[in-house]
Amino acid sequence: MDANGQDDPAGECPLWLRHWFLNTGKKPLPAAPESIVYFEGNGANIIYIDWDKISVAVVRWIRGGDAADEFVAKMLGVHQMK
Repeated sequence: MDANGQDDPAGECPLWLRHWFLNTGKKPLPAAPESIVYFEGNGANIIYIDWDKISVAVVRWIRGGDAADEFVAKMLGVHQMK
């Protein structure tokens, strides 16, 4: 899939790269800035990269739904307190 959730019918994108996403319009992760990139793997494994805050988080086996966004909101709250 591409960043908009569309399949790659031409097969031009390697399989591992299809798991990386942009936070376009802050739709996937509303608590996160639009500038972040993230990876979603099997079993709800997430790699979150925020270039502006120089932050990387690796979360494994997080539950579905809004759990990733809730985690990001808590993590960003810690950044704002410092």
